[in-house]
Amino acid sequence: MTPGERVKVLLQTQDPANKKYNGTLDVIKKVYAEAGIKGIYKGTFATLLRDIPGSYAYFAAYEYFKRTLSDGSGSLNPGATLFSGGMAGVCNWLVSIPPDGNKKQTRFLI
Repeated sequence: MTPGERVKVLLQTQDPANKKYNGTLDVIKKVYAEAGIKGIYKGTFATLLRDIPGSYAYFAAYEYFKRTLSDGSGSLNPGATLFSGGMAGVCNWLVSIPPDGNKKQTRFLI
């Protein structure tokens, strides 16, 4: 996730009037030239702080809803499967969005 997140953040946060990067490959080339492989992976810790709890919430919620909605045999109908996946996604973002959106706390890590 980290190289992709790093590229995305650099592209999204650059000044539109004075663009430093002209796309994904340009970001990778310039960051690598400036800071080497370490620059490409800068922000790994912040990404892990967001993704590990978010993934746990996702899989735990999916299992919870799947078991709650199962008919006893362990099988789910398509609607229950879709609902379980949707609710798992909601739980993931409930955990992941607050640290991802707080720029003051995570800016120094990116």
